[in-house]
Amino acid sequence: MPTRATVRRKFLKKYRAAFNDYKLKAEAAAKFISAILQDSQLEIHKIEARPKDPASVQLKLLRKRYYRPQTQLTDQVGVRVITYYSEDVDRVVDLLRPYIEINPSKSVDKRMALGLRAFGYSSVHIIARLKNRETQKSSYACLNGFWFELQVRSILEHAWAEAEHEIVFKSGIQHPDMVVRRFAAIAGTLEMLAKEFASLRRERDNMIDVFRLRYAEGLDTQRGFDTVRLLGFLEFKFPTNVSWREAGELGQPFPPRMEATCVAALKDCKLGSAKLLKGFVEKAAYRKAVKFFATEELKKPDELSHLALMVIAVALKSQNVLQDYFPGMADSPSIAALLRRRKGF
Repeated sequence: MPTRATVRRKFLKKYRAAFNDYKLKAEAAAKFISAILQDSQLEIHKIEARPKDPASVQLKLLRKRYYRPQTQLTDQVGVRVITYYSEDVDRVVDLLRPYIEINPSKSVDKRMALGLRAFGYSSVHIIARLKNRETQKSSYACLNGFWFELQVRSILEHAWAEAEHEIVFKSGIQHPDMVVRRFAAIAGTLEMLAKEFASLRRERDNMIDVFRLRYAEGLDTQRGFDTVRLLGFLEFKFPTNVSWREAGELGQPFPPRMEATCVAALKDCKLGSAKLLKGFVEKAAYRKAVKFFATEELKKPDELSHLALMVIAVALKSQNVLQDYFPGMADSPSIAALLRRRKGF
């Protein structure tokens, strides 16, 4: 039976020879994950992938003393998804589950591994491979049967992990307890920051509710829109249509930052306040245009989304602004038909 050293050297030689193939696998894995998540409308900071550097492989084989490195070394290719918010980590994993097989015995949720009074590295590590139906596509054929590591963590968790890995793990220093406690204190602070960011994110909903009620009382109508004012106005004025918040709850969110695009487009169309927009959408021409667009979409007017209602308003006011801010939507058949009939409304 060959010794561990013989197995290690043989594997390392083979790994180095195939390193370019591992690069291709990493690129394919990143492309696959990106394709799945691009329609989710989650706020993703970065998706990156890389094959494990041969020097790092060598050190890990020496440290772990693997006897079967081909199967025991599960991070030959690693994909990392970095979210802006901790609460989106589980959502990313849930979105990917239908497309991947997960090895439960080799996967770990580092968040659960920490004790109740412990702070430190926090991330979800999944050992996964694509389901067979996915590898039938030529772009992902190189991943057929190949296990890779998928890490999902928030940007704050990522900052902690990178610093801790560089200062503690790679340094080879056995830090005294005082330094270890300082690292734990920093980790605890980052956890508090993550919760505060999540709380601030939820403040958006509170502000929308405030402005919805104020517009219902006829207040603030001459003040220019920002995103929460616009969404509050739309929920007040069109309560039965699909709002930004409802679209998110239905799992069909509008494209990221589209509300900011609407605010800028309305401003360029001289519809940048509740007073101006209310006056415009109450005109007979706008109501006729909405009814026409809904018919083209095989829907009822109250089934149109708030986003669609704003695109219609912009289309009626300025075709140039429409093209500048909504180039993809401007080319849709229903909007094209609306533009042809614009003067008839």
